Amino acid sequence: MKGPILGLSPPSSISRSAIVRIRPADMESISLRKKVGCVRQENACLSMDEQLISDFDALQYELTSSRSQLHLRGSRAGAESSVAVMSGQIRQLEAELEAQVKEFKAAELRAECSQEAAAHNDIVLAGLTEELSAFREELDNKTALGKRAEQQRNQALENAEKLKEAFKEYKATISIKLKRVMESESKLKESLIECDREKEEVEVKCAVLQREKAEQGRATSQLKEELREAKCLAVERSDLLTQLEEARRRASILDRQLAEQAAGCREQASLLRELQELRALTQSQEQRVAQSHREAQQRQAELSSLEAALALLHLREGVVGALCAKPCMLPPVDYSGAVHLLKLKPGEGYQQLLRVIQSSEFERTKQSGLVERLQDRLSRAQEEITSLQSSMAQRASHYQSLHTELLDKVSQANDTEKELKRKCARVAALEKQLQEKTSAYSQAALKNTELENQLLEKTNSVQHYQTMMTKKQREYQQSLDKCKRSQSQQGTEQQHRIEMFQLSTTVEQLTQEKQVEVRNNEELLQSFKEHAAQSSTEVSELQSSLSACREELASYLQKMDNVKMNYGNELQKSNDKVSSLQERLHSTSLECQRSSEQNLQLQLSLQQQQNMLTEGTAHISDLEDNQCQLQRQVSSLEQQLERARASLQEEARARKQEAQEREKDLQLMNQQNTQLSESVTTCINTASQSYDYTTAYLSPGMRQPSPAHEYV
Repeated sequence: MKGPILGLSPPSSISRSAIVRIRPADMESISLRKKVGCVRQENACLSMDEQLISDFDALQYELTSSRSQLHLRGSRAGAESSVAVMSGQIRQLEAELEAQVKEFKAAELRAECSQEAAAHNDIVLAGLTEELSAFREELDNKTALGKRAEQQRNQALENAEKLKEAFKEYKATISIKLKRVMESESKLKESLIECDREKEEVEVKCAVLQREKAEQGRATSQLKEELREAKCLAVERSDLLTQLEEARRRASILDRQLAEQAAGCREQASLLRELQELRALTQSQEQRVAQSHREAQQRQAELSSLEAALALLHLREGVVGALCAKPCMLPPVDYSGAVHLLKLKPGEGYQQLLRVIQSSEFERTKQSGLVERLQDRLSRAQEEITSLQSSMAQRASHYQSLHTELLDKVSQANDTEKELKRKCARVAALEKQLQEKTSAYSQAALKNTELENQLLEKTNSVQHYQTMMTKKQREYQQSLDKCKRSQSQQGTEQQHRIEMFQLSTTVEQLTQEKQVEVRNNEELLQSFKEHAAQSSTEVSELQSSLSACREELASYLQKMDNVKMNYGNELQKSNDKVSSLQERLHSTSLECQRSSEQNLQLQLSLQQQQNMLTEGTAHISDLEDNQCQLQRQVSSLEQQLERARASLQEEARARKQEAQEREKDLQLMNQQNTQLSESVTTCINTASQSYDYTTAYLSPGMRQPSPAHEYV
C-alpha cells in the first residue's frame, strides 16, 4: 500500500494551479491510510485471539494430564497427607480455568466480531481499490493536463520571446526609418527652398491645368450622358432584336398558315373539279331525260293509235258478235311487261307512264335544287377565298412595311453600336488610367466578388434552364400525346372510310363512271396514307429531337457539374487567399495602430473598396432587373405561342368539320345519282317493253283488213 500512496506525491514540474487541484486527492489518500491502519489493528487482534485459543487448548491438556497424575499419586500416597495440598492446587487450577474460559469466550466473541469486521473490511478494501484506481486515472489525466498546460506555457513563453525579438527588430527598423526620415527632412528643407522657386511656375501651370480640368469635367459629363444614351440605345436594340425575333416567328406562323390555306385552296380546286364533273353528269342525265320525254311522247302517240285500234275492235265484236271459237294465235312475246299491259284497261297504261314521267320530273327538280345549293356553296367558298387572299395581301404588305422599319432600326442600331464602340474606347482608356491607381488588395476582393456573382448567376441560369427544360419536356410530351391521339382518330376514320369505299366499289363496279370515282377515292387514300406517313415521320423526328434534347441536357448538366467543381476549387483557393490576406491584414492592423500614414492609406483603400462594392451591387441589381424583364418577355412569348396554337387548332377543327360536311354532301349526291340512274334505267326498261309490246301488237293489226281467211 505504500507504493501507490507514495506515487500520489505531486511532481515538481506541476504549476500552482495543478497543486491546488491535487490537494483534495491528498486528503482522500490520508483518510485511506487511516482506514488501512484500523484494518491492520483488527488483523493483529484476530491473531492475538488465535494465540489465546491455542493457549487455552494447551491448558486444558495440562489439566487433564495433572488430574491423571493426581489420581495416580493419590493411589500411591496417603489420602490424608495429600488431600489438603491437592485440594488447594485444584481450586487454583479451577479458578485459572474459569478465568481462561471467560477469556476464551471473550476471545471467541472478539474473533466473531473481527471476522465480521474482516469481511466488511474486505468489501471496503475492494471499494477502496476501485476508488484508488479511479483516483489514479484522474491523477494521470490531471498530470497530462498539467503537462499540456506546461507545454502551452512554454509555447506562450517562446511566442512572447519571439514577439520580443520581433518587437526589437521592429524597433530597429523603425529607428532606421526614423534616421532615414530625419535625413529626408534635411533633404526636404533643401528641396523646399527650390520648391518655393518652382512654386510660381507651378501656380501658372495649375491655372492652365484647372482650365483643362474644367474642360475635362465637361467632357466627362458629356461622356457620361453619351454612355447613358448608349445604354438606352442598347436596351432599345435588345427590344428591337426581341421584336425581330417575334416578327420572324409570326412570319413563320403566317407562312405555315399560307401553306395550310394553299392546301385548302387545292382542296377547293379539287372540289370545283368534282362539281364540274357532277355538272357534266347532270347535263348528260338531262339529255337522257329529254330523250326519254321524246320517247314517251312517241309512245303516247302510239298508245293513242293503239287505243283507237282497240276501240274499233270492240265495236266490231259488238256488231258482228262472236266471230270464231278459236281466235288467231299471236306470235309469242318474251317480255313479261306486255302480259301485264294486256291485262290493264285502255287508260291505265297511259296513267302509269304519266306517273313515271312525273316522278322523273320531280327527281329532276330535286337535282336542280341540289345543284343550285352546290353553286351557292361554291360562290360562298370563292368569296371566302377572295377575302382570304385580300387579307393575306394586306398582311404581306404590313409585314413588308414592318420588315423595312426593322431594317431601318437595325441600321440605326448598328450606327449607335459604332458610336458606342468609339465612346467605349474612350471610356476604356479613362478607366485604364483609373484602374492603374488601385491596389492589389482591391483587385483580389473584386475577383472574389466577381467569382461569387458568376457563381450566383450560373446557379440561377442552371435553375432557369432546368425549369425551361422541364417545361419543354412537358410540352413535347403533351404534343406527342396529342399527335398520337390525332393519329389514332385519323386511323379509325381512315379505316371507316376504307370500309365505305370498299362497299361502294363492290356496289358500283357495274358502271364505268363509278370507276373514275373509285380511282379518285384511291388517290385520296394514297394522300391520306402519305399524310399518315408524314405524321409518323414527324413523330419520329420529334422523338429524335427529344432524345437529342435529353443528351444535350445531360451534357449541359455534366458541364455545369464540371464548372461547379472548378469554381468550387477556385473558391477554395480564393478562400485560402482571403484567409492569408486576413492574416496579413491582422498583422498590418497591429502596425497600422502604430503608424498613422499606413492608417490613412488603408482608409483610402477601404473607401475605394466600398465604392467598388457599391458599384458591384448596383451592377448586380441592374442584372437582376434585366433577368426579370427577360423572364417576363419569355412568359409573354409563351402565352402568345399558346394562343397561336389554340387558334391554329380551332382553325384545323373547323376545316375538318367543313371537309366532313363536304364528304357527306358528296355521299348524298352519289346516292341521289345512283337512285336517278336506277330510276332512268327502270323507265328505259318499261319504255322498251311497252315499245316492244306495241310493235308486237301492231304487226297483226296491219294484217287485219283481210281477216276472213284467218277464221274457220
